[in-house]
Amino acid sequence: MLKVEHVIEYFPGSGVELHSATLKFEITSNSGEKGNRGLYGPKGSIGVGIPGPKGDYGDKGDPGSKGAKGEMGDPGPPGPKREEVIRLINEICGCGIRCRVTPLELIFVIDSSESVGPENFNSTKTFMKTVIDEVSANHATTRIGIINFSHKVELVSSLETYTTKESLKSAVDKMLYLGEGTYTASAIKKAISLFQAARPAVRKVALVVTDGQADNRDKVHLDMVVREAHTANIEIFVIGIVQKTDPHYHSFLKEMHLIATDPDEEHFYQIEDFKTLSGKRNYVGEYLK
Repeated sequence: MLKVEHVIEYFPGSGVELHSATLKFEITSNSGEKGNRGLYGPKGSIGVGIPGPKGDYGDKGDPGSKGAKGEMGDPGPPGPKREEVIRLINEICGCGIRCRVTPLELIFVIDSSESVGPENFNSTKTFMKTVIDEVSANHATTRIGIINFSHKVELVSSLETYTTKESLKSAVDKMLYLGEGTYTASAIKKAISLFQAARPAVRKVALVVTDGQADNRDKVHLDMVVREAHTANIEIFVIGIVQKTDPHYHSFLKEMHLIATDPDEEHFYQIEDFKTLSGKRNYVGEYLK
């Protein structure tokens, strides 16, 4: 586009005017094609914000390769004295030798969360099979149910599923280690539902074996479900595995006392190592024979 600018210059007293013209060219055109994208700039600094809520559990990954064998650890704490073991079994059964003829509804509530670990889970299973042997499980006297829990609750056996000790112990052997959260409240809720099939006027006992506090992601509230169990005349014994040096020791004990039926000294048993459980098989049989 051509543009003309006309300029007049006047010199006073001379009567002279100077006229000039300036030509300017302006070139316009249509916009061209979009250029290539430039390089990314440097990453900015991390902002300050509130963390979002924890996401849902993802799919379980494939098992990793077996690691190298570790070094032998320090000796564990001593196991319970013979008198302590006898007291525990006597309190669970409540009848000594009469367990062979006195009816009982017994439900194991077994923790298989991540903190337990596969080896300790196997120690728990050994203990369960020992108790099954000693209470002479059959439909005429003692019936046994089994719950395996972590971030979910798995029913291994209802009170009516298995009719022999051999079938019950086989079911225990097949129990899988779950290895995630500790949904204790949901597990107790499941036990309450199983006890609905209990025989009238027969003692109802739940035996909880756990090493950790209840997961706060569990939608079932522990205090409410424990109150419900006690109202339904379900007697709850607790074996809590925790070391006194654990930073959460006192809060763990407080939760175990909440779960256990009163008086606590008759229904709560604290040990420091899962190996203590498997060691009890040396005493249980001697006491109940």
